[in-house]
Parts: sequence; structure tokens; C-alpha cells
Amino acid sequence: MIDDTNMFDVAGDSGLHADDAMALEALVETGFDAAPVAPSLRPRAERLSRVLGLLDVRGSAGDADGLVDATLARIKLADQRALRDAAIALSPNDEDAFEALVGSGYAPQSVPQPLRRRAERHRRLLDLLEPSRAETAQSGLIDRTLSRVQAAADSDESRFKIDSARLGGRRFRIADLMTIAALVLIAGAAIGPMVGAMREQSRRLACQAGLQAAGIGFASYAGDFDDLMPMASPSRAGNSWWSVGKPEQSNSANFFTLARTGYTKNGPCDLACPGNAKACRDKLIPGAMDWRSLDEVSYSYQNMFRGVGQPMRLSMQPLSRVIAVDGSPVVRRAVNRLWINPLANSMNHDQRGQNALHADGRVVFITSPVLQNGDNIWLPRLFEQAIAGRSKPTHADPIDGTEIPAGPDDEFVGP
Repeated sequence: MIDDTNMFDVAGDSGLHADDAMALEALVETGFDAAPVAPSLRPRAERLSRVLGLLDVRGSAGDADGLVDATLARIKLADQRALRDAAIALSPNDEDAFEALVGSGYAPQSVPQPLRRRAERHRRLLDLLEPSRAETAQSGLIDRTLSRVQAAADSDESRFKIDSARLGGRRFRIADLMTIAALVLIAGAAIGPMVGAMREQSRRLACQAGLQAAGIGFASYAGDFDDLMPMASPSRAGNSWWSVGKPEQSNSANFFTLARTGYTKNGPCDLACPGNAKACRDKLIPGAMDWRSLDEVSYSYQNMFRGVGQPMRLSMQPLSRVIAVDGSPVVRRAVNRLWINPLANSMNHDQRGQNALHADGRVVFITSPVLQNGDNIWLPRLFEQAIAGRSKPTHADPIDGTEIPAGPDDEFVGP
């Protein structure tokens, strides 16, 4: 019996095992007829003949060029199916290692010891991209990397074109074509998830930069307006606070105050998360008091709707208070009267987590809306208490957009 594990030389560079290479050469010499092959190589030659028979292009490609075109088409189809159907993703350990590698500035030696070996492998894969020079900014490096990957994917297929004259000769190496097929599939499996992770990391960094700019705006605004946090209207309790475009009924109008009063350097653009495809990235429209629709709003702001005589002052907030965060998934479902998942993460970052701006100016990526003190930032405390005893805490009736924080220590953002 032939040992299937030996068809490829695991110690080599993806080439055939020596015995299989000899069997393939003999098979080519006999015109791909396994019967005349020497008895010692015949079992391997028969198995190789069956493998090559899977190409089965005789009915559609009778000449050499047809064989090449049909084979490349099969390779492309297999690659597409692998990416579409196999749900390729990094393992949790590799994902953690890659995140740690990016956070360390692509220095594997700075990654914690349990993840260092995986991070070193990621680094070696990234080094294959060979950027021509060190970028001045991390986002520039990411953009160049994505451009190189896209260029490689769009390159001319002629790189894989095999001379048709060789196909008609007796020395044509089918193994070369099979190696190309294997490399294409392996490249799709290895590079695809990495590109996706790098793209998300780029969005996350740009989002953090926008919130950091907002944090500077909050501090400047408070310095000029008696320590108050931005407000566009009295924001009285009982009014709707998610009617975007109507300042008296919109908590987002309070947040928009930073842009319209010049406390963000780039106006609304600093308040647009790259993960929100519908975010407003236009220059400030004269007279605008709010975004035009909820879809344009990237971030949820600490709910300013409360009783009369309860102004929120920035210096009075605990340093750990979340004052702005990636848009609430609870509000986005509740406005359409759909059931809500109080434990869901923002859709800005594929529901992996959300960037949160704290009162002390820090921007931290959190992977759950429930803070260490047990407070859920998507819900007012009374609503949290109402669903606390439910058997399905991830499935609850929607809020109605008039709820307010239970008190000064209740963190509740919207819309």
C-alpha cells in the first residue's frame, strides 16, 4: 500500500516525493498509460494517473492552449470557492498574536511570550511583501500593503502562461502546474484573513484618532463654557432623544455642537468612523445643527436628556466615564421597533467591539458594552434591572427613545 502522506515531501518546498516524481516521469514517458510502467513504480503511477484524470478537460479543451485555459479556470474557481464557502478565518490564538504584533509596532520581541512564536511567523509573512521604504505613519504602511495585495490579485494571468510548445513535448512537467494550483490556494488561505485583519485595524486606528480629536474638543469646549459638556438644546427629560435632525429631540445634536462651533479641527469629518459607510464626511454646512439622519451618526454620546437644573460638567465626571463611543447597536434596532441584544457590540467594527472615549481623554477599544462596574452603556439602569432576571438576556423588547439616565453615575449613551 502506498503511504498517502508521502506524496509531497514535507521536508522540502512543496515538491513531489522522490518516488512519486520518478513515477510521474515514467508515466509521462509512456504517454500517461500506467500499464507499461515498471512494476515497482506502477502503483504510484496508477494513483497519479487517477489524480491527473480529475482535470478531465478532453471534452472542452482538445489542444494544449485549451488545457492551460481550462486548468487555470479550475484553479480560479477552486480559489473562489475556498474563500467563499470555507469561512476562512484566523484561529483565536493567531488573531490575538496578530493584534499583539500590530500593537507592538510590528516588533515580535515586544509581544508577550505565549504569543511571540505566532507573532514571529506573522512578521515573516508580512516581510514577504517587501515594502520599498519605511512609512512615516502606520496607516500609510497599511495602505501600501493593501495596494500591493490588490495589484498582485489583478496582475496579468500571463505570469502563469506555460509555453504551448512544451506542452506538446515529452518533457512537460505536470507537477509544475499542480504546484501552481497548490500555491494559489495556500496564498488565498494565508493572505486573505491577514488582509481582512489589517483592513479592520486600519479602520480602528482612524476611528481612535477621530475620537481623540473629539476628546481635545471636549476639553476646549469645557474651558470656554464654564466646564459644561456640549449641548445644542435644553434636552429636557420626556422628549425623544433619537430624532436626528431635530435639535430639541436629538442627543446627537448635542454631540454635533463640537463640530459646528469649531471645536473639532476637521468639522464633522473628525466625528465620522471609517467603519460607518454612510457617515457624513462633508464640510460643515452653514447653519447645520445636527446630522441629517441616524445613518450618518457614527458615535453615541452620553445622554444629555435629564431633569431641569442637572447640567453635566466635564470636571465632575469620573475619569473612567464613557462620554462618546461607536454607535449603539441597540438604538439602531430599536428605532425600527426590532428586538434588541443588550450585549451586542457596535456595527462600526463588525461587532467585535467599540472605541470608547473616556472623560480623561483616553480612547480604549472595549469588547463588551458592560463595564467593569456592571453598567451597560447601551441601556439606562432601570431597563437593565428590568431584564436582569430574564433567561435570554440577549433578546429584549426595544427601548422607545425617551429613557434617561437613572442618575449622575448611570452611563447611558445614544443615539
